[in-house]
Amino acid sequence: MIWLLWVIGVLCVVVGLGLPLVSICVGIAKEWRKHP
Repeated sequence: MIWLLWVIGVLCVVVGLGLPLVSICVGIAKEWRKHP
């Protein structure tokens, strides 16, 4: 069952790193729409 905890840990790290990147990309996209 240790591998299950390891997989969950990796997923948490990926989500933790991914969400800020997505929000930054969305913010950049909104800025680009304001300034065509």
